Amino acid sequence: MRKRKIFSVLMAAAASASMLFAPVVAKADGTESWVRNYQSLVNAAGGNCTIAPETPFGWPEENTTVKLGAFDIGWDSWVIPKQITVNQKGDMGYTKDVAVIIQGKWFTDGGTYHGNVIIDNGGSMTVKRADMSGGWNWYDNVTVKNGGTLNADGSTVIGYKGTLNLERKAIVKSTDRWSLRIQGGTLNADDSTITGALCAEDQQELKTVINGKLTVDKFYGGALTLPTGTTLTVKDYMDLSHDGDNEQFVVEKGAVLNIEEEHSILSHSWKLGHPARILIKSGGTVNMQRVSLGQGVEIKIEKGGVLNLNKGFSTTSGREITGSGTVNIKGTEVTTTGKRTNEAFARSLTINHKGDHCYEYYYDAAAQEKGYGMQYCRYCGKEQKIKIATPTPKPSAEAKKGTTFKVSGLTYKITKTGTGRSVSLTKGVSGAVVLVPSKVTYKKRSYAVTSIAAKAFYNNRRLTTITIPASVKTIGTQSFVNCTKLKKINGFTKVTAVGKQAFYKCTALTQIGSKASTITLPAVQKLYSGAFQNCSKISRITISSKSFKTVESKAITGINKKAVIRVPASKLTAYKKIFKTSTGYVKTMKITK
Repeated sequence: MRKRKIFSVLMAAAASASMLFAPVVAKADGTESWVRNYQSLVNAAGGNCTIAPETPFGWPEENTTVKLGAFDIGWDSWVIPKQITVNQKGDMGYTKDVAVIIQGKWFTDGGTYHGNVIIDNGGSMTVKRADMSGGWNWYDNVTVKNGGTLNADGSTVIGYKGTLNLERKAIVKSTDRWSLRIQGGTLNADDSTITGALCAEDQQELKTVINGKLTVDKFYGGALTLPTGTTLTVKDYMDLSHDGDNEQFVVEKGAVLNIEEEHSILSHSWKLGHPARILIKSGGTVNMQRVSLGQGVEIKIEKGGVLNLNKGFSTTSGREITGSGTVNIKGTEVTTTGKRTNEAFARSLTINHKGDHCYEYYYDAAAQEKGYGMQYCRYCGKEQKIKIATPTPKPSAEAKKGTTFKVSGLTYKITKTGTGRSVSLTKGVSGAVVLVPSKVTYKKRSYAVTSIAAKAFYNNRRLTTITIPASVKTIGTQSFVNCTKLKKINGFTKVTAVGKQAFYKCTALTQIGSKASTITLPAVQKLYSGAFQNCSKISRITISSKSFKTVESKAITGINKKAVIRVPASKLTAYKKIFKTSTGYVKTMKITK
């Protein structure tokens, strides 16, 4: 091809200098010919020719279709007028220093472009299976302006050192993900729109660049950086397919990424263990409206970077939005999968919501005893108290002792009527978090919850946390047997007796009370047989009560063999005598004040 270029230039120069060459028609065998007028071009159809435009070139005035094979342009530029349709297969050849100006229709099926193409003034270019990559030594420059149209309907690639210029009135249509790709090239946009899909990503060590203001329907890409001054707006959805651990979509300082309403950000590479990350650099801005993050997509915001979430946000990835930048929230819908909602945002971020908290009620026994409920903000985690209006119940017929009833899914049995009315919780619910109230109302009468009955939570394998209010004094026989996921018990401040095998095989239990990893028993006087048997993760027990009297057989059998049991200093000697070998105490354990 290089020899052909030199030959073309020499021939063109000779013709210009002495006009010794007359018009030549292409040979029948398809070898190269000089073409100086329209009729010669028609005769050369399908062959290799070098076009040396002269004035007038003699284009016909009526609508005409010209079929071409491979060709070069000798010098100057070549204008495709409005009434001409060019139907080309093959290479455009060397047009680096000249321009093909398309004002009519151009349809190409295959071929490689090495040159300067201008789609101008109502002209259109339809490309199928073309490659505008330019190679290593060529510079492609495709410009769409003045209402010109580029129809990408195959594989249109702007590659290394290739440039696609879209002026304000450019019309670009791309049929699918692979139709228009910028891979190692540059796209310059002047407030331009691409109808359909754009694929833009770095190609190995080659960097892809998008400059200016661009709007697309669908965006596909991997590693890519939006530089300063660039605004990319995605109207439908993004698909960030990353192949390497360090690949990420970067929004630089002064760049803006807009993701419009009801939008999804997807990733096809998360199953391979490579998260698709959006990195917002200091000074960069990302605006999202009601956006959903798909599996394997994460967002990191550097200090000085800004993420604006409008009208809601959701994530199914289980990943946090991390970093030390700023998140501005406008709206009241934030949802996540697999986490408490406010944990979607790392605490190191600055969360601004302008007082537009999204509060959600949760039960707090201590607060409710004082007539308050509790709320937390789903954005920032802030908690606040709310006054609970408790209407005075009108007297009604007294329910009989032994009557059972349900309140909020929990089943109770009346244990005392009249003065000092009380109930026992006889059956729990299957949820992971249970809040036992201190009082319940039945037929307009209030009853104190004073005990957890036998087998109330027997074999509940979903329960992880339970709050037991100060009104409860006793824990019944086998009430929590085989609650293998139960880790934490809140409250428990007034419990005096723990029944037989009450917590048998609660293998995850590590905490009772407010002190982490400690079983705190402030009021317990008696541990019945097997009370904490086979609770293998218990390693610290604190007994605050000075009225501790009895530990029955196997009460602590199977807890950590190096467990530390703390007791009041004044009771150290007496309590050591209570923990006998039969209770499960072994010499490797330690009883201390």
